[in-house]
Amino acid sequence: MDVDAFIWEVHGWPLESQKRLKSAKVLLIGLGDFGTEIARIVILAEVTSITLLDHRNMTEKDNCQQFGTIDYQLGESRAEVALFRLKDLNSMTNVEADTTNIDDKPDEYFNNFDVVCATECTITQLIRINRIWTNTNTFRRLFLGRQ
Repeated sequence: MDVDAFIWEVHGWPLESQKRLKSAKVLLIGLGDFGTEIARIVILAEVTSITLLDHRNMTEKDNCQQFGTIDYQLGESRAEVALFRLKDLNSMTNVEADTTNIDDKPDEYFNNFDVVCATECTITQLIRINRIWTNTNTFRRLFLGRQ
């Protein structure tokens, strides 16, 4: 992806959309190849913050898929490896790693975010997240997907 073209595209959006985007607090669940690319795009869009949630450790497969990883990171936390690689993309975005299992998060945890993007989740986890979000009265965004 051409970063300059992406930034130009974002600045072409209506001003209200740009403000909402820049003030967004994003939760990204799952840091495989798809999740890592989503994180990169979201960080370049200058959101306020993004939390990278993944309890899994790096495997050989992840080493081939995630950009910028190296062999000695095998066995380390996917969230922390991604944090190390992604945090310097944009100093305007606060990037945090969370290595907790999503199943251990209370329902209230999800209320801290304006946008939730869930990848690599089970159907049960996706249903739970959807239930939590549809039971709130606030206008927020939810993106769910399975690989």
